[in-house]
This record gives sequence, structure tokens and C-alpha cells, in this order.
Amino acid sequence: MEETAKGQSNAPMILGIVGFVAMIPGLLCAAACGACVVGVEAMATGQAGTGSGIIVLTLFPMVAGFVFGFLSKSQPTISGIVMVASAAFMLIPVIMSANWFFGLITIACYLIGGILSFQNKAPESV
Repeated sequence: MEETAKGQSNAPMILGIVGFVAMIPGLLCAAACGACVVGVEAMATGQAGTGSGIIVLTLFPMVAGFVFGFLSKSQPTISGIVMVASAAFMLIPVIMSANWFFGLITIACYLIGGILSFQNKAPESV
């Protein structure tokens, strides 16, 4: 078993993975809701809108939290900032798509992972 340096935690990385995996069904649900919105809008106005906006708003913070969860040991401060920002930006698509279950799990994982990442100490250069 690999020993970690004092002050280094695997929790932000694990929470980043859990948050990402938990939001995959939410992303698929957001895609379905976006398709329904485009279909209803096209029927009502005769013009199709951009229903992919909610997918992009969901995908960017989702991937950013996942990637920076892995960087929480080498760059804990930047990782913490990005994970907390990802949790904050994830609120937008969660509220827009009413995707509360999967969205709130991901937000909680990224927020806790970001806070724990701030607790990690950066490795000392030798």
C-alpha cells in the first residue's frame, strides 16, 4: 500500500470521481430535457433554438471538477479553487433542468473535495 505524505489526502480525488460519475445520468437527463425544450419551441414558433446550452453548462464544470480532483495532490490550491468554482457553476444547470438528485450529489462532492483540497499541503520541491 502506498504511503502518503503527512497532510496529503486522497479524498478530493475520490470525491471528484464520485461527483463525475454521479452526474453522468444527470447529463443524460439534461440532454433529454434540452431536446424536449427544442422540440416544443420548434412546434410553438416554427424555429428551433439551441437546446445544447444546458448540456454545455453541465459538461464544463463536471469535467473541470473531475480533472482538478486528480491534481489535488500536486496543486492543491488551484485544485481547491476550481473544484469550489465547479460546484458553484454546477448550480446553474441544476436549477435550470431541475436535476436535483444527481446535481446536488455532484455539487456536494465537488464542494467538499475543494475544501479538503485546500487542507492538502503542496509537496515540497527537493
